[in-house]
Amino acid sequence: MLIIDWLVSLPVWLAFVVVIGFWMLVATLLWWLARKLIPHEKIEKHRDTAVRILTVVSAFYAFLLGFVVSQEWSNVNSVRNDVATASADLYIGGYNAEALPKPSNKKVFVSLQEFANSVVCEDFPSLAATGQPAEETGVKLENMFNTVIGLPASAQGSPTYNDVVSSMISASEQRRQWISAADDSLPKVILTIIILVAFILLGAFSIQYSASQRAHLLALLGIAVFIGLGTGLVISLNRPFAGAAKINPAAFTENFKQSTVDCSKVTGNKTASASPAGP
Repeated sequence: MLIIDWLVSLPVWLAFVVVIGFWMLVATLLWWLARKLIPHEKIEKHRDTAVRILTVVSAFYAFLLGFVVSQEWSNVNSVRNDVATASADLYIGGYNAEALPKPSNKKVFVSLQEFANSVVCEDFPSLAATGQPAEETGVKLENMFNTVIGLPASAQGSPTYNDVVSSMISASEQRRQWISAADDSLPKVILTIIILVAFILLGAFSIQYSASQRAHLLALLGIAVFIGLGTGLVISLNRPFAGAAKINPAAFTENFKQSTVDCSKVTGNKTASASPAGP
């Protein structure tokens, strides 16, 4: 959804300000319409009904919001584990590649390095911006496998050859899983229900009778703030590589100790990343 994409592209604090501001505006408008369109006598007459609706809707909204946030947080943690596992796989692959005969060891290391750098410099930013992986990283992944498959028999007979291939396969599988998690965004129908229930909740409270209209409005705005915080959290956690709980590239590079590369050499950006230890 374009609106969600736009909100995710904003700094986290600004996205929350925008969402909260929207719900406060909605609350103020509903309060004003209730005062203008619904006579005081009708509000007082149907007060008990409105209270019942408010109680039921509040409970349902709290349950729904808690369930969605719990699922999204679980998804973020799953992606973190996938990224850390792939990081370790590539580091081990680079370590085992050292034992391959020259110059095969250098070829394998370079392919691992290019893939690792592309993940940090191209794949993660693309997943953060669009929820889709970078095509360039897919090319680097294919080149990594083609490199190891095309090694001469002397290298393929090395004791560590199968370990290198296993590390590559595992890293590829972890990438597939975090791509799937990044693309497994919140269904539109659930987000629509959350927004619709929030409107009903504010509407039910706006027609409550209060001797002080100012106090009534302040209470309604307070509810709007809580709704805005909840909605903002749902939207923010919807993208594991962006938002409040985004995956830090350090989670991928933490196992890479010996060499670093500037992302400007990969994408033209100035973000620094690290590469697996090699020969």
